[in-house]
Amino acid sequence: MTDNVFESMAKRYDTKDRKALATIIIKEIRQALSGHAYRSMLDYGSGTGLVGLEFTDMFDRVTLADASEQMVQITQTKIDDAGLLHVEAVQLDLTQEQTNVEADVIIISLVLIHVPEVDSLLSALYKVMTPGGRLVVVDFDKNHNVHHPKLHNGFAHDEIRGLLLEAGFTPTDDRTFHEGEQLFMKQDASMFIATGSR
Repeated sequence: MTDNVFESMAKRYDTKDRKALATIIIKEIRQALSGHAYRSMLDYGSGTGLVGLEFTDMFDRVTLADASEQMVQITQTKIDDAGLLHVEAVQLDLTQEQTNVEADVIIISLVLIHVPEVDSLLSALYKVMTPGGRLVVVDFDKNHNVHHPKLHNGFAHDEIRGLLLEAGFTPTDDRTFHEGEQLFMKQDASMFIATGSR
C-alpha cells in the first residue's frame, strides 16, 4: 500500500467530512454484524480509527491495523485516552508481511481502492480469519469519472464477488448503501458494502 501519502496526512485526517462519512459507514457495518456473536475484530487499513473504534463494545478483542506509522500512533493515543484495554493499534502491511493476528471479523473500509494487488490482500486476510468468520468490505462502486494512477476507480459488484471467491471467501451479500456529491476524488459517487464468510 502507498502509505507515504497517509503518513503526511495523518494529523489532519479526521476532517468533518470524513467523520460524517464514517458515521454512515459505521451504521451500515453494525447492521451487517447484527444478530451474530463474535469475539475478535480486525479493522485492516484502519487509518486513525474513525470506523474501527466504534465497534469496541461488540468484541472481547479489537485490533486496528494500518501500514502508516503515523496513523497507528494517532489511533493508539485515542485508545489510551479512552482506556480501552482490549483494543490495540498495530503497524501492519499484509501486502508485505505476515502476522500472527487472528480475527473472527475483519473490516476493510475504503482500503481496497488503494491496494494495487487486491487479490493478494484478500488472500492474506483469508488466512488471518478464523473459520466461521466474517469479512465486511466497504468501498466505492465502479466510477468511470474517476481517473488516478494510484487508485482503483471503485469496484463493480460482480467484480468484488469474484475477488472474494478467488481468495477463498463465500460471498454472502453486496449492495450499494450510500450516494453522495463529490464523494470520491471530487466526483459524485456511491458506496457498497459486501460481506463474505470463511
